[in-house]
Amino acid sequence: MRRLTVSDLIDRFIEHELKKLRNHKTMLGHLNWFKQEIGHISLSRFREDVVAKCRDKLSKSSDKHGRRRSSSTVNR
Repeated sequence: MRRLTVSDLIDRFIEHELKKLRNHKTMLGHLNWFKQEIGHISLSRFREDVVAKCRDKLSKSSDKHGRRRSSSTVNR
């Protein structure tokens, strides 16, 4: 039996739930970022510290315009 990964979970969410959200275009960009960063991790190894590391990395990175990301973007 193959273990599910974060990428599998994100793909399912995109396929079944994303279009129901008002801000689905913005959310898709966020989900793709997480998929690229942590998509390879199996759900059995997915812990709070993984999310915290991603949050910290995201807060230190720049957006497509070269600006630092706002705290509200990082928290979503």
